[in-house]
Amino acid sequence: MPAPPASRAPCLRIADFVPPGAHWHLVRQVRSAAGSVERHGHDFPEAFWVEAGELAHGVNRASVRLGPGDLVLIRPGDEHALTWRGRVVWVNLAFPAEVLDELRGRYFPDTGWPWAGGGLPATARLDREALHRLSARAERLSGTVPRTRLALDRFLICLLDDLATSSAPLPWDDLPPWMAEGLRRWRESPDARLEGVAALSRLTGRSREHLNRTARAAVGLTTTGLLNHLRLEQAAADLRMTGKAPAEIAYDCGLPNLGHFYKLFRRRFGHPPARYRTRQRAIQGGLGEDTHAGDHGKHRANGAPFAVRAVRRRAP
Repeated sequence: MPAPPASRAPCLRIADFVPPGAHWHLVRQVRSAAGSVERHGHDFPEAFWVEAGELAHGVNRASVRLGPGDLVLIRPGDEHALTWRGRVVWVNLAFPAEVLDELRGRYFPDTGWPWAGGGLPATARLDREALHRLSARAERLSGTVPRTRLALDRFLICLLDDLATSSAPLPWDDLPPWMAEGLRRWRESPDARLEGVAALSRLTGRSREHLNRTARAAVGLTTTGLLNHLRLEQAAADLRMTGKAPAEIAYDCGLPNLGHFYKLFRRRFGHPPARYRTRQRAIQGGLGEDTHAGDHGKHRANGAPFAVRAVRRRAP
């Protein structure tokens, strides 16, 4: 939960928006001229996303610029305000806090809860397709009469599933929230992946030196090493799941120098990309080679090597 702010803003209450027997409040805000929504808190969670235009989001003593595709998951206790200078369209969904508690307990009892965040509420940048899908689901929800819990759960489960699966969690727990969010945005932008550290510096508003100190303290890597880790994870996934050529994959993950890409990939996974793909596709019926490993049947899990024992079927 967010820390209590120094001064209390007006608190909105779910009972003022959701009548008895209903389970949510959903509205699309369309503003054509400059304006603002004053700072306020509420006793309920809220999801809102920008469909067009730009917003300045003041939340828990911070200010964040939001544009089309930005989704924000507000928690009870967060205080926020909005300002805009021109035409802007956003959608708000509010619902009782116990709904969120039940979904977390059912589907995210241990880790990976998308609505968590730290001092700031969790945010996500949706691509055009994901934004269209979310808005279409909202239209369907809006047309549901009566406003049943089943319809709300369906909407939220689809949203949570998209967030949990489309943006794989970062493999480290010690990154500060501002850096984790910057890395997520960096991974979602092809131009940022090619630009590298300079793009991450711009996305986080921190200097290269600050990024390096933070990365070393949190994960023991330089910022470049951290970005290359994420690039290679994407490359490995593309090799397993697509038919793209290694050169195309190298470019897409932000390593257009093919020789450098091959060197990093082999160092990380123990094989050059083509061999890695071949070994992955050799797995049949649950049996095969473990190819996240290097040579000689060794595999690293969380940095610790262990032997991989071959399993053979007996001939019938």
